Amino acid sequence: MQKALTLFVALFVVVTVNNTNAQPYAKVKGPKVYIGGNQLPMAWVGGLNAPIFNEVDLNLDGINDLVLFSIQGSVNFPGSHRLQTFINHGTPNQVDYEYAPEYISKFPDVHHWMLMADYNCDGREDIFSYSYLGGMEVYRNDNSIAGGLRFTQVSTLIYSTFGGGAYANLYVAPNSLPALFDVNGDGDIDVLTFKLAGVAVEYHENQSMELYGTCDSLVFTEETGCFGKFSLSAFSNTANLGQSCVFRIANPDDDTVVDPINSVLHSGSCLESFDNGLDGDVDLLNGDILGNNLLYLENGGTIPGVNDTMIYQDSIFPAYDIPVNYVTFPAPYYIDVNNDGKKGFDSFRLC
Repeated sequence: MQKALTLFVALFVVVTVNNTNAQPYAKVKGPKVYIGGNQLPMAWVGGLNAPIFNEVDLNLDGINDLVLFSIQGSVNFPGSHRLQTFINHGTPNQVDYEYAPEYISKFPDVHHWMLMADYNCDGREDIFSYSYLGGMEVYRNDNSIAGGLRFTQVSTLIYSTFGGGAYANLYVAPNSLPALFDVNGDGDIDVLTFKLAGVAVEYHENQSMELYGTCDSLVFTEETGCFGKFSLSAFSNTANLGQSCVFRIANPDDDTVVDPINSVLHSGSCLESFDNGLDGDVDLLNGDILGNNLLYLENGGTIPGVNDTMIYQDSIFPAYDIPVNYVTFPAPYYIDVNNDGKKGFDSFRLC
């Protein structure tokens, strides 16, 4: 009898393991919850805590789903976070998401922030996240029908070549978000990130197309340390336009060279990039620790990636409608959440 029981347990374990491998996603369902006779479809989501919104096709049905990355950290648990995944059923002109926590375990253990963008042009959004080494780490999305959702780390730290030939980490602060956008329109992903002082934006051009003729590499060169010729105010979420981005002498009696862009400190900004006028250049939205507003910056440059210049700012965006006014640190995300085929700033979070 004992031998038979042992054999049964062994067979049960083998069958269970085989079934688990055959079905990579174990759908999680909780008991139904009702209030006043109405079922709450997302009763077990757990609420939202300042999430970063990302679009990615989780189940390969051709429809972008939703991944939320939320900071849960405190002084006791810095960098801790949670992920929430939602399947988009794609009903036109409707917000039609179903909580799908079975995908959460497929994501790597990243921290501080997570943005998803397709850097290698394979149609699958990859992961960019903060690296404790002082910048960004990257995971490639290898999702497939056969293997399911999985990510492969391709870089623990992104580097860039700076003026004068210095080769160093492409810095992104743990409390700020960069903009991942094809700035010069050559087909590969470039990076816009705030300088260490936090008031001006560095433009790091991806050299993948120039070097290899493909967009699947992450080789960067800093083209300018003052993209758009603007700096952020040290006192509010507004911009100083028309910055010269050159060194100057502090005063006639002092020969100390001072950089006006880095003469003040500013920490905590969340950039979003998009081409608002469909004129081929990149415009910006900034959420900031220094204001309850969103700051829109319009690019008036004529050659994208070469002479980008912010010529107009809207510090009460959107001025043409009801302006954003959050208690603290709002951040924009350029996504389509209602399946109308139009990307927009449908969702905001407290960054």
